[in-house]
Amino acid sequence: MVRYKGTDQLLVQYYALTEANYGAEPSGSYNMAALGYPTELTPQSDPELTAVHVLRTGSNAGLPIRLLSKKMNVRMRLQWLQCTLAAYVQKDLFTDLDNLYLLTRVYRDDTNKWFLEASGLKCNVLTVSGSVGEPLQWGMDLIGKNMDTPAAPPGTPTYANEPTTDPWIWKDCYLQYDSGGGLTLFPDVTDFEFCIDFGLKPVFVFNSSGSLELSALEQTIIKPTARITANLQSETQLDWLLGQTEVDLKLVLPDSKYITLLDGKFRAVEPTLKPEDLLAQRLEFEAKSWIHNFT
Repeated sequence: MVRYKGTDQLLVQYYALTEANYGAEPSGSYNMAALGYPTELTPQSDPELTAVHVLRTGSNAGLPIRLLSKKMNVRMRLQWLQCTLAAYVQKDLFTDLDNLYLLTRVYRDDTNKWFLEASGLKCNVLTVSGSVGEPLQWGMDLIGKNMDTPAAPPGTPTYANEPTTDPWIWKDCYLQYDSGGGLTLFPDVTDFEFCIDFGLKPVFVFNSSGSLELSALEQTIIKPTARITANLQSETQLDWLLGQTEVDLKLVLPDSKYITLLDGKFRAVEPTLKPEDLLAQRLEFEAKSWIHNFT
């Protein structure tokens, strides 16, 4: 018996499809794309089982007659280290508004391997976080249409070469703010997290095939937020909170990429005062909108 483990050969790559082909699988010859360096993948499939009880006689009285599925809920949590690439998954999801077909292959040898595929994936929540001395951590909570374990992937895929460039680390990025006078370096940041919640709404409908799968994923309310830890150098951030000042917050990334949270306000400032430490503050930030240039 083979027990698969994380040190087997694992391939995690994706193929983007347009909204007109929502939830479809690729066919024919197609090129899979690399994410960067995946560090964790958690597929979730919940058929919402419900027990159907009826009144009946005999020894089976009190037992359900069926376990039925209400809806098939497909989720995928993906974490990775970003590196400089010719094309980014962020472009497909946030600029082109595509949906993803994601393929995972776990390989021990020619006779011990298996595939996991998920289709119709869209990003519900994106996070990017950094800490001094650490690589930038990227994560997505994805919602999808279908998940399966095929004997082989559809069509004839060509897999992308795995990246060889360095992952983006803390020294490769910095934060800027603009409270009306232009962008300025945000001083003494030690930790940050940017989060974009897209508020995806799964749409299930009656159809002739009786499918339990999604028909569509519609974007609703978008909520861009950030959390920052910084050493306290002045009362500026406290003044932002007390004065309810609107501020733009920009995360500058390698390869001339950025994410900017626009027209936001700080909703919590928690300075931590200890005799043995520098004065630090934990800032929570909520913006009206956001922009990026993963194009």
